[in-house]
Formats: sequence, structure tokens, C-alpha cells
Amino acid sequence: MGRMASETNGDPDAPRYSHSTAVAMRRVGDEVLLVGARRAAADLDAIFVLDEVGAAIWGRLDGRTTVQEIGRALAAEFEVSEAQAAADALAFVEDLERAGLVEKSGQGRGP
Repeated sequence: MGRMASETNGDPDAPRYSHSTAVAMRRVGDEVLLVGARRAAADLDAIFVLDEVGAAIWGRLDGRTTVQEIGRALAAEFEVSEAQAAADALAFVEDLERAGLVEKSGQGRGP
């Protein structure tokens, strides 16, 4: 968990995700609230409330770290299998992508 993304053994061709520029984030207590700027804030379906695990995933979506690497970190942090953590992280990131809250930032780390 304490390794830098460049020190991990992740797949160099795996997609990375980053926060959309069209999302507002606020931390309220232990929860993180996300609102897509392209949708009305009054639309309750546009507001995502992240729990501790969701917030941990959100915080790792930096455009450099793969979902597999996020799963590895979550497995260590939350005492769940790496396979389950990676599968859950992928499903969550795909939900965020469909909602326009994250963007695929390409594959590989680039030059």
C-alpha cells in the first residue's frame, strides 16, 4: 500500500482513470459527496454518497494507478481478497464512468 504507482508491477497497458473536471466533491464527516456539474444538483440521482471504501477508491483514481493496483491496496486496507477488491473496484469505477464522474485517462504510463 505504501508503494508509488511507478514502483508497482501493474499491467502497463491497463486503463487508468481520473476524476472528471465536471465533478464537484465535498467531504462531510466520514462520507464523500460527488455531484456531476453537468447535472442539476437538485437532481438526487446526480449526487453520489461514497462510504469509506468508495472514498478510498475515489482517492486513488489519479490517472496513473490501475484498478488492479487499487484492488491490491484495498485488499490490504480492508482485509478482503485481492480478487474481490479488484472486482468491486472495477464495478464501482464503471458506475462512476457511466455517471460521467471519472474519465479513462488512457493506457500505460506513457513516455
